[in-house]
This record gives sequence, C-alpha cells and structure tokens, in this order.
Amino acid sequence: NTMLKNSGHKTAISYGAEKISYAALLRSVDFYSKICPSEPGQHVVIFSENRPEWIYAFYAIWKNRSVAVPIDFMATADEVGYILKDAAPAFIFCSAERQPLMTEAIRYAGISATVIIFEDIQITLDESAEISEVLMPAASETAVIIYTSGTTGSPKGVMLSFENIMTNVRAVSEHIHIYDAGSRVMVLLPLHHIFPLMGTMVIPLSLGATIAISPSMASEDIMATLSKNAITIIIGVPRLYAAIRKGIVDKINQSAIAKLLFKLAGKVNSAKFSRKIFAAVHQKLGGSVQFLVSGGAALDPAVGRDFQTLGFEVLEGFGMTE
Repeated sequence: NTMLKNSGHKTAISYGAEKISYAALLRSVDFYSKICPSEPGQHVVIFSENRPEWIYAFYAIWKNRSVAVPIDFMATADEVGYILKDAAPAFIFCSAERQPLMTEAIRYAGISATVIIFEDIQITLDESAEISEVLMPAASETAVIIYTSGTTGSPKGVMLSFENIMTNVRAVSEHIHIYDAGSRVMVLLPLHHIFPLMGTMVIPLSLGATIAISPSMASEDIMATLSKNAITIIIGVPRLYAAIRKGIVDKINQSAIAKLLFKLAGKVNSAKFSRKIFAAVHQKLGGSVQFLVSGGAALDPAVGRDFQTLGFEVLEGFGMTE
C-alpha cells in the first residue's frame, strides 16, 4: 500500500499562491526524513499551525517508520509539557511562532528531544534524484498517536495503526464513493484532530487528489480558498456550516421571490433543480462543491436540511479517535 504515491506534476498542495506538485512534495518529504533521522518506532511530535511543512514532517515520520504525535498548536505550555512527558519524543517539529512555548513545555516535562524549527529548514531539492514514494509499514504498526481527553481526566494518547487508517481510506473511497483522484479538498480544521487529519490530508493524498490549505479560519481566507481552488469537498464543524447558512438564509429572506423559490426547492427535493435555481450560492463557494462533511459534534438537522434544499450533499462524520 502506498501512503503517498507519485502523481508527478499534479498539484498535491495549494497554499495561498503556492502550488506544490506531488513530485515536489515527495522530494520535500525525503529531505525532511533525513534532517529528522528518527528510528522505527520512535515518537516524533509536530507542533505547528497548518502549513505545507506540517505535511512534509508528517510523511517524513512515516517514511522513517516512526510514529507521528501531532499536538494542538493552541495548547498551553502545561498541556504540551504533559504530552511530551507522556509520549517521550525523540524529535520535535515546531514552528518559529510556537518555539518559546515549546521551550517552556520541554523544561516543564524534563525531557531531552531534538527540536527542529520549520523556518530554519533550508530545503534544497535535487530535481534529478529519483523520487521514492512513501510506502505503508506493516499494517499492525502504530502510525500516529492522537491525544484526546476522551470523556474524563487528562489527555490520553490513542495509538492508531496503519490498518486503522487504511480501513478509513477504503471506507470513503471504495465503499462509499466520496473521494477519488479528482477530489479537491479544503484543509481548514487543525490537523492534530483525527477527523481533519484523515479527511483533509491522509485520504486525499493517498488517492492522488489535491488539497488546499486555508491560510486561516477567517471567512475571507475560507472564501478565497474555496473559489481559487474549485473545492469539491469541505470538511468542517457544525459552527462553520451554521455561519455559512446564516449568511445565505439572511440573503434569501430579503427577497420574496427567493423565499418562494427556497420553499419550492424544499418541496421538489431535486439536487439538479436546486443547483440551477441557487447557482449564485454554489458560485460563491467556488462552484464545484459536491460534499459538505460535518463532524466533531452533532449538526443541527435544520442546517443540514437547508443545505440540501440549496442542492448540496450533506454528510455527517461520526466516530471517536479512540
């Protein structure tokens, strides 16, 4: 099984104005795997906001057959320290912005690990070197440890195997056909959660699809990412969908005709009809959105219904890290 296959010049990651091909992604991963020479089974932490380097680091860890331990970049020094003490990483990838907090957390945890700052890495890619794909280690090996507080007490490290991960990939690409190589997925939620980690990174990149990282959670960044990349799949939380829906419904309510059409679309219940009538709404979201996937909490049924009336397919992810 290939976790990251060479799809050549096809865009793997879009980030603002930057377009990173699969070939460049694989070369960067290779470069990162050498500057972080972790051993098989060793734990390696990633502590940073979403950015291409986060992804290079993650696959470099897998390439070395080590275990990725992503930490919430909004966590406090105490919380990070607790995880460091528990996970005992050999290496830590960290963004410059989070470095002071990481230094404090390391002191608190009393561990010694090699810290690699993204901004200090000068990537030099050998364009002539052969590209090696990232292959899956044994199915039973631990791929990632996700810290979740579950229902009570301190965060627990949940060990997910490659088999756990591949079962998810197969479920949404073979059994229910949501993802394929033509998918364009927005990366919005922080990647330390299993839902966005799988839904916006591991699954699309294992299929040769394209992912677009929204530079932030600000609505103008989200809208720009959607429209510039003609996104087909949005992975979000109920709060995001409630906010988008409010903007749309408020507009519809300003016009008697729009209100009537919305009512009619609800009765007709045809995605094709709705997409035609509410073409402007679809254009605003980039014009290509097929699936709105919600997770992390229960989606208000009324919000889901309204999006369906507007001609979108709404899917609810349900699961637990553990």
